[in-house]
Amino acid sequence: MKQLNLKLITFTLLLGILINPIFSQEIVEKPISVFKSPGFQGQYKKNNGEGYIYCWYQNPEYTTITDLISIYLSRRETVENLIKDLESSLTYLGTDQTVRYTKNNSYKIIVYDFWKKGIYIGNHKDELYRLYKKNIIKYIDWLKSLDLKHMKKLDGSY
Repeated sequence: MKQLNLKLITFTLLLGILINPIFSQEIVEKPISVFKSPGFQGQYKKNNGEGYIYCWYQNPEYTTITDLISIYLSRRETVENLIKDLESSLTYLGTDQTVRYTKNNSYKIIVYDFWKKGIYIGNHKDELYRLYKKNIIKYIDWLKSLDLKHMKKLDGSY
């Protein structure tokens, strides 16, 4: 009797292990659009019908470890403000002025008076990444090309 129960338990466990992958479901978020430049990437994705933009930068100071600096944008107005602030920041390059932009704890942009080739962009936690002017222009163009209809507005509507 004990041997039969042991066989039944073993059979049930093995059957459960074999059947589990059949009924398990993996949710894969496919990007709507992707942006890549050296050390910097961005993806526009949709999760449960809501769009968001996730950007990350590999810290160039480290080559053997991963040190990502990331920005998460979930509202349409935040993306629109980022585009305006990036365009505005380009006008300050080479003017020997330091200018800072910070919006909704989503992103931070700094143009330093000592660096003439680009800007620093990052998140609200003082983590910044240096982007060259040509990559900023490509990033702005990519952001402008996105159809933001999947992103909510600040009032919660689409």
